[in-house]
Amino acid sequence: MQQPRGRPMRDISAPQCVVGELAGLLRDSRRRTGLSRADLAQKIGRSLSTIQRAEAGETPPGLAVIQGYTRICGLDSAEVDKQWRAARRSLQGYARRTLTQAPRLNLIRNDHELGAALVRVWEENDEPSARAMARRAEQRYLSTREFALLSKNTAWRITKRRTLPSSEATLKAYLFACDVPERYFDEWVHSWRRVRERRKQEAAQREVAAVAEERERNRYTGSEARAYMRAVGLLPTERYPGATAPWAARCVRCEELSRHRLASVVAGQGCRVCSQYEHEGAADQPL
Repeated sequence: MQQPRGRPMRDISAPQCVVGELAGLLRDSRRRTGLSRADLAQKIGRSLSTIQRAEAGETPPGLAVIQGYTRICGLDSAEVDKQWRAARRSLQGYARRTLTQAPRLNLIRNDHELGAALVRVWEENDEPSARAMARRAEQRYLSTREFALLSKNTAWRITKRRTLPSSEATLKAYLFACDVPERYFDEWVHSWRRVRERRKQEAAQREVAAVAEERERNRYTGSEARAYMRAVGLLPTERYPGATAPWAARCVRCEELSRHRLASVVAGQGCRVCSQYEHEGAADQPL
């Protein structure tokens, strides 16, 4: 059997505890396949540091990593799942949770779905702290000038779904800080661009709607609007605000002061108080 390549790992500090036992199981399964840590990382789509942490015995890896070991190294899925859950429960303060639901990258369409996917990938990689993410992105940027600096505040806000990466460089910095293999970055960038383009289209549609509303508002001059209101029995008490804005006017029939939109009046809506009285009066008439 081919001997795994790479630097030897340190012994597991507590091999008898459930977390240490899980790490030993993962190490042994990889060695039996003759794979190095780098080989396994490549096959399951994770970074080398993720594999190293999984086999260190300090904290259990995420479920996606366990599933990768099971698939590539031929582990018994029921046995390893049971051991993984026991290791997770053994952590002080650990509470069971489900991962954030998010669509596949090629199905992401809007800000909400992109935000969910970014949180999901953070959860799958053991939820690194904002400080650790900022430090990791900074080290990469300073050594290679790739991606961008990632502030602690930005990292935290993305993981809490309060913001999205403002640029492709920031997106890549976040993904790198979450230990996402770089070969997946292009697919993430395509999703980010698709969401940005949709955001631009929606903004353009809102602008068109605003222009149409402004055009409707300016369809009548102030004097024309007042004349129309008087013709239907409504006496305006303030300046004309536009066809779609509330406009205070007093009804000549019931003398009630209320607010009307000229566009609604043009469409046939008159004094609501009079309409109510008429409706109640009709209801009182015998059949």
